[in-house]
Amino acid sequence: MEHNPLILEVKWCGFDYGETIMNAENLRNAVVLGDIYKTLGRPQFIPDKIRKYRILKEKYGNYPQIHEGHKEELFEFVLDNDSEAIGLFKQKEQELLDTADGVEEALAYLRSEDIEVYMVSEMKQSPDPIGEDHITRFLKRQGIAMYFHGLITPIGKIDFRTNVIDLRYKGSTKAEGNIYD
Repeated sequence: MEHNPLILEVKWCGFDYGETIMNAENLRNAVVLGDIYKTLGRPQFIPDKIRKYRILKEKYGNYPQIHEGHKEELFEFVLDNDSEAIGLFKQKEQELLDTADGVEEALAYLRSEDIEVYMVSEMKQSPDPIGEDHITRFLKRQGIAMYFHGLITPIGKIDFRTNVIDLRYKGSTKAEGNIYD
């Protein structure tokens, strides 16, 4: 067969977490915050928490942006670093997030073609250890972690098989495009 210069060999593929893999339609943060503070026996804080969340949403534009790159700020500004509230938020969030339509089928196809698949995220820091972070928990809960070789973030490139972090990616971003190099 003759070599066709128009055909590219794909070695790896990156999926954007916040806008491609994750479907946040079922996550209603006002309801989640209400549930958290009712559970904690502090319903009087609900209006202020919702107000603070809306300020954060206005600052970053949408939930996926907050979820991916500004989780620490959500915990600090909205939840006041309250460990009980943060624990409940993490639990509720995982229960309500879903995958976008067709994601698992696309991932299975790429794997069948021996293409390495990575999650690409703007996660700048993680309040949890790598491997227990919100993105990895989401992939595991949704049953799709097995399709991914790793996670590429401004923290570095995390290999799911070895849990080794390649720091050559540290500081890279989607906006600058260097996270895809």
